[in-house]
Amino acid sequence: MPGDIYMRYLAFDGPIEFLESLTRRVPIKIDIGAVYNLSPRLARSYPKDFKPQQHELVFDIDISDYDDVRNCCKESNICMKCWPFMKIGAKILYTILTREFGFRDILFVFSGRRGFHCWVCDRDARELGADARRAIADYFSVVIGGQSMVKRVTLNTNQGLHPMISKALEVIDQDFDDLMVDKQDFLGNEHLVQNVIDLCDDKALQQRLSEKCKIHRFSSADCWSIMKNVSGGHRGKRRNWFIEEVKLQHCFPRLDANVTKGFNHLLKLPFCIHPKTGNVCVPLDIDEIDQFDLSKVPNLKTLSKESLDPHVRIMKKFVDNRRF
Repeated sequence: MPGDIYMRYLAFDGPIEFLESLTRRVPIKIDIGAVYNLSPRLARSYPKDFKPQQHELVFDIDISDYDDVRNCCKESNICMKCWPFMKIGAKILYTILTREFGFRDILFVFSGRRGFHCWVCDRDARELGADARRAIADYFSVVIGGQSMVKRVTLNTNQGLHPMISKALEVIDQDFDDLMVDKQDFLGNEHLVQNVIDLCDDKALQQRLSEKCKIHRFSSADCWSIMKNVSGGHRGKRRNWFIEEVKLQHCFPRLDANVTKGFNHLLKLPFCIHPKTGNVCVPLDIDEIDQFDLSKVPNLKTLSKESLDPHVRIMKKFVDNRRF
């Protein structure tokens, strides 16, 4: 409710009762929680016996977590130049969740402001315990540490690439040049070039990269090409994963692990209105995410049946195809 007042543990016997409650109370946002062993109405009457039984496995990605690698916006601001960070994150999540874990019932929902939520709704996912959720969150922890850390991705130089990393890089390679070279101009000046060179652990390779990239003023495209050529031709004592680490540090999804680990986490309901932007929290079709346009997201000021229809169809398609 207005004023950050939460009305918890509400339950409804059907859609009519739910609708009547909405029109009477007029909340500014609706969150849903877990499936419990008792009706939520009984939460306060039987606190010791009231336990969650199921909850979607949830992933949360916010654009503000990419502030150290994006050059167009900061904090909660987002534009079509940095939205591809979210798009790549969604594609990687979907690829790993389907190909490595075998999940199928996966829904992406635009948060209304700076990112999205990924709901994994398979029964096996909903019934995961706290330890399993924590293990999955850790599995996706590739970008480690806070934004003040220079190097946040380190691959084992004594081994080949883990299959999950290989799958993620396949996705990143589809959009990396468009996002980082063209839209973000991530090697656009000497300071930015040095930031990337500092990600290299091999001092000899670092020196060669500095020599090649700083002789003349190159564009991001030229400098990136030089880095790939120099790194590929470097013959050190150990295999270097410098280029792969650069790609992962810039584009691998940066997840809020606490959301994934939490069994009692409240989840914003699709089609809510974001209270700060007025945007509708619309479902996304992962197969059409390349065409998603932030400027065309339904907003409270422009809301109409026509603007919502495509997103309602996405939600209906997801529900109709689910394996309950």
